Amino acid sequence: MRDLTPLLRPRTVAVIGASSNLSSLSGRPVKNLLASGADVEIYPVNPRREEVAGLRCYPDIASVPAAPDVALILTPAAAVAETLEAAGKRGTRAAIVITAGFAEMGEDGVEQQRELAKIARVHDMLLLGPNTIGTHDYRRGLPLSFVWFDRRPPSDAGSVAVVTQSGSGMAALCDRLNDDGLPLGYGIATGNEADVSVADLLEHFVDDDDVKVVATVFEGIKDGAAFLRAVSRLRDAGKPVIALKLGRTAHGSAAAASHTGSLAGEYPTISAVLGQHGVIEVDDLDDFGPLIGTALSGKPPEGTRIAAISSSGMAAVISADRATELGLEMPEFSDAAQEQIAPYLPAFSQGATNPLDLTAQAMEHRNALSDILEIALREPDIDAVIVGTPSSTGPKGLETADRFAEIASRTDKPFFPFLLTGEEASEARERQRGHGLVPFSSPGRAVEAVERLSRFGLARRRFASAESASAPSQCEDGQLTAMSESEALERLASHGVPVVPHTRVSTSDGAIAAAERLGYPVVLKVDSRQIAHKTEIGGVVLGIHDAAGVATAFEKIRASVSEKCPEATIDGIIVAPMQDVAFEMIAGVHIDETFGPIIAFGLGGIWTEVLNDVALRSAPITQADVAEMVEDLRAKALLKGARGMPPADMGAIAELLTALSRIAVAHAGEFDSIDINPIAVTRDGSIMALDAAIFTTGLR
Repeated sequence: MRDLTPLLRPRTVAVIGASSNLSSLSGRPVKNLLASGADVEIYPVNPRREEVAGLRCYPDIASVPAAPDVALILTPAAAVAETLEAAGKRGTRAAIVITAGFAEMGEDGVEQQRELAKIARVHDMLLLGPNTIGTHDYRRGLPLSFVWFDRRPPSDAGSVAVVTQSGSGMAALCDRLNDDGLPLGYGIATGNEADVSVADLLEHFVDDDDVKVVATVFEGIKDGAAFLRAVSRLRDAGKPVIALKLGRTAHGSAAAASHTGSLAGEYPTISAVLGQHGVIEVDDLDDFGPLIGTALSGKPPEGTRIAAISSSGMAAVISADRATELGLEMPEFSDAAQEQIAPYLPAFSQGATNPLDLTAQAMEHRNALSDILEIALREPDIDAVIVGTPSSTGPKGLETADRFAEIASRTDKPFFPFLLTGEEASEARERQRGHGLVPFSSPGRAVEAVERLSRFGLARRRFASAESASAPSQCEDGQLTAMSESEALERLASHGVPVVPHTRVSTSDGAIAAAERLGYPVVLKVDSRQIAHKTEIGGVVLGIHDAAGVATAFEKIRASVSEKCPEATIDGIIVAPMQDVAFEMIAGVHIDETFGPIIAFGLGGIWTEVLNDVALRSAPITQADVAEMVEDLRAKALLKGARGMPPADMGAIAELLTALSRIAVAHAGEFDSIDINPIAVTRDGSIMALDAAIFTTGLR
């Protein structure tokens, strides 16, 4: 892990290119530093100025009294490399290059940016940027930036760190979190990431005892392994990472021949990997404040079973609808709990249901909401409670807020308050915030927070109890190379993947003999390393019931392939028994440029790319990952036995996917993708691969 202390906790700062026009971009950093009153020595550097804002201005960095901890560089792009070199020679330990005009400008800029990174490495100097807004240290009130709103959070605990690639994104998000009264510690924008990256900063905050939650906004990840290491360490340390991925609609290129590659687009892969490793993903800047505030409690839901309590029928229905849409459970209260709740209910009530609507009857009992909240929190089958009122004005609203705070101090189980009204509830809202609670604006938002934060708690437990991902592979020795279908099936079978019985033959008589042995009806398919999709060229004949049909199909396939794909080498014809298929799935491995091997599993056959119902995880995966992948699918009801069909063998699915994971890890770098499509789920629930392909660069 890199030591980022010189960058984040400097005592001396050189502002190189400082302007005496304090309203200009190159003048604002000095203005901001002086206005902040932070305990830091400031050295303006500009050969054309003798003083800046009343401070002595030095002609070059070699002239400053001592080597600065940080050089804030605002010179024109053409002068940045020379300036950075001079800072390195002076002994500067970190540099923040505000100047733009590098990699974002094209290939010439990319090369110039590489030069900056090289200079930083030579001098063992940290480099933030270029094209960055800089850093904000809210604990010290220290802005190393040309943007500073001169705001301090209500607490100097520094519990929240914001790390973004976008400069405006960092400033805007930090300002919003200050609006929410959150204990903001740092705001850091990495810009073009010539050196210091989002992943470096995330890992730094693992060991910062003050930071409890990290918020990040990013567009791309340069080093997937470093990023996953950082978020995994934060997760294991109990520090949630809340992330907004920009550019979610852009898909990376995928091999036209590979179904797996086309399904695993850039954003679907990143989203799946974030969730797998416990990162809480959000959709908009508005989502950060409430989630961060709730996450600071250190009580993530241990599961997805919730109770909803309010005195509003509308709120109860919204809660139930949103919970159902998000896949959360709303278990019934226990008999004991129902008996305790009954005295608070109106005479016309149908009993203590979940969600629970107390109606206006709640006004008849001074502490109805808080009393029932405590009852619900004691329920062993409930992981979190959302609780709210339609009106919170006057002393009663403040008293309820105080009671909620008292309950929060006594329970290890999380609850999520919400207030339905706007300005009318402002006093109660502020009272709750003052107690460290986060009142949501609606029951739907509270339910969404439960679902998102539960991912963090579930991931922590799953990784804590998972079997070792570094266990020795059971894969056989030898390399994966470009293979025909029969070779791919045999190799996958040797690693534990269940495959259809099959025989490769070279003659019509051999095909008949194989069909007699395997049992009719059979399917015949061409076997060739040069042919990815057989159906389009007449390379498959299904439902053959006798020897004459086999002979005819054999000749038909060879003739069609020779005509439509004359350059292909035919390795043989595959004979396999037809299966009584209930439905089809797909599985495979796609090599992602950022995260390496990605395991895919989803609905197969003709629906593969039509419905795009696929779950993704980064390898290696465990059986717990497999269970979550099944739950991610819209087709999960089919696997569990919908419409009278027997349930699929979940053990066989786990065996198949974990076998793929072992292959992916053991043979990393030897293939581009593996497709198993289709996987038959038969009428008796068994699982087997009917077709498989292994693609390499040379095959495309």
